[in-house]
Amino acid sequence: MGSVHAAAESGPVPVESLGSF
Repeated sequence: MGSVHAAAESGPVPVESLGSF
């Protein structure tokens, strides 16, 4: 999840908003 979180922060949507990720 850490890697996904980093990628999401760089992307348009933060992982917190995705939730499923």
